[in-house]
Amino acid sequence: MRKILIIFTAIFLFAPPARSQEGSGNELLQDCRTAARISNLRGDQAFADNLRAQGNCYSYIRGVHEGIGATVALADIPDIFCIPNQVRMGQIHDTIIQYLERNPQRRHLPAALLIIQALRNAFPCGTRR
Repeated sequence: MRKILIIFTAIFLFAPPARSQEGSGNELLQDCRTAARISNLRGDQAFADNLRAQGNCYSYIRGVHEGIGATVALADIPDIFCIPNQVRMGQIHDTIIQYLERNPQRRHLPAALLIIQALRNAFPCGTRR
């Protein structure tokens, strides 16, 4: 129970503000899909809307990812997921978007929880304690 409390405390302390912060996986996926269409947009408003969505998507995912890493280090608890050093943030984003698309029955859940689950599934640690 202590581990779960520490993890969720970190999520709320370290995650950047974004529309999806208090939202669901549905909202996060919508922002990420909008961000993925950046090359197809024309016009000032479309570009501005896309920048907001891109910021929401990428900043939120990075905030949860880094917040969990900081919590694990500060609380001296076992890693929740083990991402190899050669994996870049773009791959992490792709992994999370893919998880959200493949699990529509879970997208009503909090986005932060779904990010953690996606990373645990994609990058499990050798032995869980």
